[in-house]
Amino acid sequence: MPIFRYPRNSLIGDFLRSGGGLAAGLAGLVLAPSSSVVVVISLFFIVLFGWFLWRTIRRSRTEIALISDGIACRDITEKRISWDDLASLKLRFYGTRREHRNKQGGFMVLTLAGPGSKIALESSLEGFSDIVERAAAAAQAKHLEIDAASQEYLLDLGIEAAQPIAAVQAEEH
Repeated sequence: MPIFRYPRNSLIGDFLRSGGGLAAGLAGLVLAPSSSVVVVISLFFIVLFGWFLWRTIRRSRTEIALISDGIACRDITEKRISWDDLASLKLRFYGTRREHRNKQGGFMVLTLAGPGSKIALESSLEGFSDIVERAAAAAQAKHLEIDAASQEYLLDLGIEAAQPIAAVQAEEH
């Protein structure tokens, strides 16, 4: 049972950015004149980068395990989705069109959903393509509809999946 984690070196930049944003927000509160605009902007930065720091801390503690009958995710909470209970698979790319076209930059997010659970994984996770491949195979075995965007991104990873039902029906007409 392999266990996958986000590499520490990929998280260092996120920790630095969140710390810098929090410092800027706090500096705005402490050093700037106490006008309501500066306070609101500073509080916005504190909340935004505080959330980003929380998210980064969770990712640094995340462990993903491919188990015989599904996938398990442990960070601050524990989630598990059995392949038999898989209800949805979505793969998305975030970045510019140029990054997608050149296959450089940007990142992907795999979102798996089952009854009462949802697991989202970013492509910086070790073993991401193995997890996507396993999830796609489970989705195919269950005959889940995989949307066209996810199909395209699966192909980008070298994973062939069945066409979405809607696309097959459209081709038949």
